[in-house]
Amino acid sequence: MANPPLLIIAGKNDQGTEDIAVKIDPSIPLLTAMIRLFRSQGQTRQAEEICRMGLDFFPNQNEIRLLRALCRLDLGETAGALEEIRTFASGFKPLSATLKDLGGALKVQGQEPFSEWAVLMAGVLDNFPEDAGREQEVPREEKGKSAADSLVVPTLKKWLEQLQTAGQ
Repeated sequence: MANPPLLIIAGKNDQGTEDIAVKIDPSIPLLTAMIRLFRSQGQTRQAEEICRMGLDFFPNQNEIRLLRALCRLDLGETAGALEEIRTFASGFKPLSATLKDLGGALKVQGQEPFSEWAVLMAGVLDNFPEDAGREQEVPREEKGKSAADSLVVPTLKKWLEQLQTAGQ
């Protein structure tokens, strides 16, 4: 039986002083805890590097991917953060068909707020990432419209109102 791969974390911190080297057997809970710790201590570059190494071991691990997006945002690397988010979201696109089916089944059972939510979420997944950032590219005649004029915002507001009414 082969030895499991080891993750070695070493180098300089954001202040330029030496850190200790740590040799670990990689696991998702340990990696995410380390990433959060480094990030909370202001050592964002190290946290991002742990994310990168963690994704080498666990390429489909969404929590690490989203933590890397947060690190990149902290570092001002917006394009890199958006790429991480796109990669994360692309894995959920196949759920769209299931959410549409769920919405239909809930509607038959008279569960309108949940039915509308499922259909709305399916639409969001169908249009991501193509629809992301659409507000910056609106045709000239629509530039005067606010975000509240879009289809999504009123639908979400209606859904939330129905949920609040049903809960009373």
